Amino acid sequence: MGVRVDRSDVDGEPIIVHHPKKQLSMYSLLNLLGAFMMIGFGLMFFTVPLDVNEQLQWVYVKGILADGKLMREYFIFLFTMGFLYFTLLFLYFKRYWKKTSLLITLLCLGIMDVIFFFLTF
Repeated sequence: MGVRVDRSDVDGEPIIVHHPKKQLSMYSLLNLLGAFMMIGFGLMFFTVPLDVNEQLQWVYVKGILADGKLMREYFIFLFTMGFLYFTLLFLYFKRYWKKTSLLITLLCLGIMDVIFFFLTF
């Protein structure tokens, strides 16, 4: 992909046509960011030995205390959030939804998140 030079009939000067490199679109950037987030959260389950106790204090955990049920619940949550993230991203950027519909959906998800957070106590 070099520079293409043509001769102009009028001036006799060369016309230089530049072909810039293709830039990363916002949709591709957010997809890439989402993929890194989901991979990071998946790895974090196995690599970060921190937990929250009953007094809501961070506690360093020695050893592996995650059983199969906890791991299954975490990854079901992670896949659900990934599905929601990529679906909302697709619907917004492919113009199937307007901005207000997307923001209302995110607001409802945020309210549900706060309600479920307080229901866990």
